[in-house]
Amino acid sequence: MIAIGVAAVVAFGLTIVVTPLAIRVLRARSVGQFIREEVEGHLHKRGTPTMGGLVIILAVVAGWLAGHVDARSPEGDWQIGFRNFDLEGSLVLLAFVGMGLIGFADDYLKVTRERTWGSTNAGSSWGSW
Repeated sequence: MIAIGVAAVVAFGLTIVVTPLAIRVLRARSVGQFIREEVEGHLHKRGTPTMGGLVIILAVVAGWLAGHVDARSPEGDWQIGFRNFDLEGSLVLLAFVGMGLIGFADDYLKVTRERTWGSTNAGSSWGSW
């Protein structure tokens, strides 16, 4: 139960600290949302930073790792180490990071091509998915 609390605190704290920094960096590099001109009501979203999911992925992975830190040896001595990583938790983390990487690729295509389509079939050279 303590490991879950540690993981939550680390992930939340990292998100709170890193998100404003990431927003500043993304805005300074003009990494923002592109809006089609013909869509009314969305022009206010122009320039909204994208790729912020990278911060969430970083925070979740850091929290997961922090939740596995063990400060005691089996004999009760103070010793920093890691608990065993179970297969189920590792697969869930792998799926989460994999989906995050797909989202990153989509956002990256939107920014580099300066259009709203990302990896969808309507404008991508990736073909139809």
